[in-house]
Amino acid sequence: MSGLSNIQQTDIVYDTASQGTHCAVHSHIMFVLSIASDRITGDVKTMFEDVVDDFHEINLIKSHFEEWKTKQGHTYSEAYIGLCLPKLFTPIVRLQLIPWNPLEVS
Repeated sequence: MSGLSNIQQTDIVYDTASQGTHCAVHSHIMFVLSIASDRITGDVKTMFEDVVDDFHEINLIKSHFEEWKTKQGHTYSEAYIGLCLPKLFTPIVRLQLIPWNPLEVS
């Protein structure tokens, strides 16, 4: 039995050491991810800095298309705008979702 208890004690010491190493690696990875996330979020915020105010938010862009549809419905439908809007809005929505973290409480 004494041989078995030595093996278990060695395993416990090894597991404790590997957990410490694991925690240090995990902390470093989280630090690097945090820096990268902050950089990317900053880049996303500056992406629309040079855009005219009427076109830097989805609601503003959408209102221009709604106005076109109301005033000139025939040309709006001839241009198949309803089919184009998802392709127009997808990149903007993706950019807005980059900093979103569903697990983070605001």
